[in-house]
Amino acid sequence: MSATATHTERWFDVDGLRLHGVEWGSPDGTPMLLLHGVGSNALFFNSLGPRLEDRMPGRYRILSLDHRGCGDSDKPGTGYGIERAAQDVIDIHDQLGGTPMVIVGHSRGGWLASYIAGRWPSRVTDLVLIDPARIFFATIEDADDFYGAVAAGLGPFDTLDDAFAAAREKDRTMTWTAQREAAVRNGLEELPDGRWRAKMPRSVLQAMRAAREDTDRVGPVLPDVTARVLMFVSSRSGESRQQQKLEYARRLPGDVRVEMVDATHAIHQDEPDVVAGTITEFLRPEA
Repeated sequence: MSATATHTERWFDVDGLRLHGVEWGSPDGTPMLLLHGVGSNALFFNSLGPRLEDRMPGRYRILSLDHRGCGDSDKPGTGYGIERAAQDVIDIHDQLGGTPMVIVGHSRGGWLASYIAGRWPSRVTDLVLIDPARIFFATIEDADDFYGAVAAGLGPFDTLDDAFAAAREKDRTMTWTAQREAAVRNGLEELPDGRWRAKMPRSVLQAMRAAREDTDRVGPVLPDVTARVLMFVSSRSGESRQQQKLEYARRLPGDVRVEMVDATHAIHQDEPDVVAGTITEFLRPEA
């Protein structure tokens, strides 16, 4: 399989919903679940998934999920707290056979992956965090800044090109590739009047924010993580943002391997070869 290989569509029945995913690798391999961030979708791993399969052919069943409310998964009015979001992943893991898994999480997906690794430590052998979301929002202003930026990308937009321009405007230093454009396009839908908007409703974003503001759910379980941990951090972000991510390394037990990468927040899209190569080396069995 090449780094541009197409994925396989997967569907799962969970909590009365249809949840969607895309898959690379072998159906007989060890589960590797890829969890995306807020406002994103499963195809945001379309640069990383094929590269991991290239480097470790047949070893992993690499499955990138559309969380409930996102991408092509169902969008119910409830269920956006961390416990239900984590249980969705656990239910899918059971459907894959329940063999201890690797979890790779970007942004909010890293926050959620950390919770899963602490809440169900026997389920997770290796945890990979790609510029994970802060453990907890310290102030309302912090949350306003973050969720306001996500809301701006929901549209509607007059044209598809306008939607792409809005995505690129988030950080003009990002690497814009055909894979990245395909991932952005996958998160959009055309309206009857010809405009475009995100598949994720604003009500889902509001529910996700509310679930993050009530209390710190992740910090208390981090000491229970038994998985080996690899973390990528963007060196382009400001010092305070870097420290928010490095807080995971300070709280997690044992040694955490930290890799600083010259990339934007979506490190795996900007530098997929670096990320895939480092993950492959990290997961390589001891000789």
